[in-house]
Amino acid sequence: MPRPKRSTEKFERELERLFLLNGVFALTISDMATQLHCSRRHLYLFGSSKNDMFLHCIDGIFQRIREEGQLAITKEAESIEKVAAYLQVGIRGTHSMSTAFMDDVNRIPEARRIIDEHQYIRSQGLEKLIIDGIKHGSFIKVHPGFMAQAAFAVAQRICEPDMYKATGLTIEGGFAEMSKLLRSGLMHSSQAGLQPKARAARKVSQAKRGRRK
Repeated sequence: MPRPKRSTEKFERELERLFLLNGVFALTISDMATQLHCSRRHLYLFGSSKNDMFLHCIDGIFQRIREEGQLAITKEAESIEKVAAYLQVGIRGTHSMSTAFMDDVNRIPEARRIIDEHQYIRSQGLEKLIIDGIKHGSFIKVHPGFMAQAAFAVAQRICEPDMYKATGLTIEGGFAEMSKLLRSGLMHSSQAGLQPKARAARKVSQAKRGRRK
């Protein structure tokens, strides 16, 4: 019985998963065709070489993270929850990135350029969230650009092989640690330990006291 036809989107996701698990240098076109149950000719629809296919896939992965990050912040009301949601999308996006994948990203200049550009765009989005949080009184007064660029610099370092090999953290774990550090550094000490609902209740209480004065 012939295998059911896959949509282009579904096939691309399967190709992404193959690269995320194995990187690119450990694979041959024949390996890829066998594991994806497709012809070599079909693979060449996604690039003229396996490196081109790799670049095509990682560009799609990071573009999707950026789109999901922008969507995530629209679902939150609190400034700190917006930051948390924005960063969490990036953490989830790194969940499937194996050591082999990141090693190969760092070996290919074009691939490293894609991830560096991605992190730069994400840092710009983070800077805007920090600015908004300061304006609303949710965050301490910091230099938004510096904080965002510092996070960007850490993100670049997390992606370097010797970093995750030295610490024993996964890529996902490194970004999770960075997220905790950034969020705790932004919050007012009086609010840092409060859950979102508790912070909202405190704001209402403060507003009521202000009206009574």
